[in-house]
Amino acid sequence: MAIFKAFNAAGVGFDMSSTNSSGWAFIGAHPSVTTDLVYDNGTVAEFEVDGSPLVDYFTARYWSDGYTVIIDDLYYENNGADILTIQDLDLYTTVDALQGYAWYVNLNAGHDTFYGNDYDDLIRAGAGNDVVYAYDGDDIVYGDAGADDLYGSWGDDDLYGGTGRDILNGGAGSDYLNGGADNDELTGGSGKDYFVFDTRPSRTNVDRIVDFRPVDDTIMLDNQVFTRVGRDGWLSGGAFTTGSGARDSSDRIIYNKQTGALLYDPDGIGGAAAIKFAQLNKGLTLTKADFFLL
Repeated sequence: MAIFKAFNAAGVGFDMSSTNSSGWAFIGAHPSVTTDLVYDNGTVAEFEVDGSPLVDYFTARYWSDGYTVIIDDLYYENNGADILTIQDLDLYTTVDALQGYAWYVNLNAGHDTFYGNDYDDLIRAGAGNDVVYAYDGDDIVYGDAGADDLYGSWGDDDLYGGTGRDILNGGAGSDYLNGGADNDELTGGSGKDYFVFDTRPSRTNVDRIVDFRPVDDTIMLDNQVFTRVGRDGWLSGGAFTTGSGARDSSDRIIYNKQTGALLYDPDGIGGAAAIKFAQLNKGLTLTKADFFLL
C-alpha cells in the first residue's frame, strides 16, 4: 500500500489528472519538464527533473533483483524541501520498462492512502481500495475503481466515488458528492451540500445520505438517467410526493417519511414499479425545492 503525501512547499496543489513522462504536474503551474534516466551499472539510480519552477529534483529509491527493479519510494523536491512523496510503492518493473515510462501510470494502482496539501488538489485514487484526505483547499477527488474512502475538509470539495462501494465525507464547506455506482455512504458535513445521482438506480445502487438537511442541501438528479422526472431545473411541484407510493400519474419522486426511503417512479400510478435509489433519515420535511434536475 503506497502512501502519497503532498506538502505545502510548492505553494499550489498537485494535479493527478494526467500522467506522462514528466509525471504529475502542479495546479497553477503545469510545468513542462525534461526527465532523464540516470543509470548506474545498468540499473536506474535516480531521475533528474529540469525546467520546472516547482520540482528541481526527483529521486527514486529502488533495489534490484537481477533484471527486476523494485521501486520503493519517490521524492519530488524543490531547494531541498519536499513537494510530494510516494512511499512504500513496492512497484516491480524492469530497466527496459522504465525507459518507456509505462510503469509511471501504475503508481496509484494499489490500495493506497493519499494526503493532499492545503491548496486546490486534483487527486485520482486509481484502482484499489483507497483512502484520500484532501485537507484544505477546494479539492477534486476521484475514487475511480475499488471501495474508497474520500474525505474533504474546509474547502468546497467535489468528491466522486466511482465504481465501488464508497464512503464520501465532504467536511466543512459547500461540497458536491457523487457516489457513482454501487451502494455508497454520503455525508455532506456542514455547509450547503449537493448529492448527485447520475447512475441507473437498482437494488445494488442505493446510496445512504447520512445527514441530508432540507434547509441547506440539494439532491441533484440526472434526467438522462431519471428520464421521466422533467427538464433541467428545479423539480416541478406535481412530480414530488410523500408516502409509500405514487398518488397520481404525475408523481415521480417519492419520499417515505416512515422508512426514509427515496424512490423514483417513472410513471406514477401506472404499471411500472417504483425504484429505491437513496436512503435518508426518517421524518424529514422534504419538498420539491430539495431536488434539482441536470
